[in-house]
Amino acid sequence: MKKSRSPKTFLISICLINFLFISFLQSQNIIDAFLIGNNTTTLRGTHQDGLTTPRDLDFHKDADRQNELWVINEGGTPYGNNTPYIEAVCIPENSNATFTIYDSYGDGICCSFGNGSYEVIVCGVTVASGGNFGAQESTSFNVGTCDDTCAVNEVKVTISILTDNYGGETSWDIVDDDNSTVYGMHADAGGSTVTYYNAGQDIQWAEYRKDSFSGHFMHTASAIAMSENGTFANTLDCQDANNNAGGYFTGCSLWDSDTTVYAQVNQNGPLLGSHIDMIHQSPYSEGIASAGGNVYWLFDGFHNAISKYDFGAPHQQGGDDHSDGRVWRHSDVAVDRVTGLSSHMEIDPVSGWLYIADTGNERIVRMDPNSGSIAENLNPYGEPLQGYWRMSGTDWEVVADSNMTYPTGLDIYEDRLLVSDYANGDIIVYDITQDPVVELGRIETGLSNEIMGLKVSPDGAIWYVCSNANELYQITTIFMGLMGDLNGDGSYNLMDVLLCIQFVMGMSELEEDELNRADVNYDGVIDIFDVLLIVDLVLD
Repeated sequence: MKKSRSPKTFLISICLINFLFISFLQSQNIIDAFLIGNNTTTLRGTHQDGLTTPRDLDFHKDADRQNELWVINEGGTPYGNNTPYIEAVCIPENSNATFTIYDSYGDGICCSFGNGSYEVIVCGVTVASGGNFGAQESTSFNVGTCDDTCAVNEVKVTISILTDNYGGETSWDIVDDDNSTVYGMHADAGGSTVTYYNAGQDIQWAEYRKDSFSGHFMHTASAIAMSENGTFANTLDCQDANNNAGGYFTGCSLWDSDTTVYAQVNQNGPLLGSHIDMIHQSPYSEGIASAGGNVYWLFDGFHNAISKYDFGAPHQQGGDDHSDGRVWRHSDVAVDRVTGLSSHMEIDPVSGWLYIADTGNERIVRMDPNSGSIAENLNPYGEPLQGYWRMSGTDWEVVADSNMTYPTGLDIYEDRLLVSDYANGDIIVYDITQDPVVELGRIETGLSNEIMGLKVSPDGAIWYVCSNANELYQITTIFMGLMGDLNGDGSYNLMDVLLCIQFVMGMSELEEDELNRADVNYDGVIDIFDVLLIVDLVLD
């Protein structure tokens, strides 16, 4: 990267003058560096890790676990009961593939609870069929070649399924035997998670987990948020978590991130899996933000409002006592959802404002979480709660509403707001210290209709998930690391100051990596202001 130096004629005097005002200099922000360029985008996760329609991600809040990145998958839409389905998949001709059908309860689809069946047909020939099996049944075959409705050099595989009395338990996939490509699938109902340990490092590894009761508690999972107390919560993008056509029983579920508990205890009943709480007052909830402890903010898509959920004391693992839960619905904050898209939220730790991706209204809004007063008592739907209230007089405002179509992903890193636009894949960066909020620039990914959630890691890297491609990406910049540590010894000291001064005065040259670390304020010019910022880092 080419860097320039400022004229040296006034350097000594201005150095002395500006040193007196060093405390007023704007601090460096690594997010600004991404707007310069020289970024590297790395594929960090795929379907082979378990990513299946990933919609959100968050880093663990525990200092000892901050390199854990948790991704939440939406999960499949459940089949109806006693209903026939015909689905088709196009596969490259002559491929060796395996069809596997699953039953989450472990009793197949015939004949204990209904007379379900399945059949797989390729080129007019039945290659797999049945119904009376246990947890799963697999059949391998070569698709050969034939003329059908698929593209040239592809063969159509037709899957016919008649579900039993519990259609939501049935799922299937077709996987290439040679390269593990997943050609088609009907995902198991209920969301799941993929945890990336040592995220972004050479020793990164992934773990897929799915609670056996996620069909209810992670039904169409849309967002995830970690709390500093070790819990995490997810929202549900559905009308009713029990699949009742006339029901509205859904909202937000609470879990323990302890890996000896989550998706481990009560997996065979009689208690309801490993979840530790749930409140069911917000159908089509699309986003979530932790407010600390067991308190979370939700994007309530059904009521077009922002709601605060306080779970109180979690019930026993797999329990169902929600009576100490409280919900405050802020109806003044009028938001709108877009079907199938998440609307993420985050609290700015400095100002306390809650920032919201108001996807349906094509804008970003923020609200004061401490504002508003109780306007009326509401009747909880389907469960007793300690309290449920409609709030009024909430202080909120629009902060950005231009040049965005479907804002979905949202995160805050120091004083920078990052928003991803699902429509074109842009990641928009705003300075939220200014009033009004100012757009600083955009990172163009070129990924239209893909990015659903984004998160900045503790070290300043930008991560995002692609919901349709089932992929996880990390963006890094050459500026990451110890900016101002010119000699690369891992600390700020007088040598870094001297190297920068000598370069600015034209007394010496710097290597490219040293030049990158010297531009502390990311303005493309190495000058006295960078010297002063390095002095400030040394003094700190």
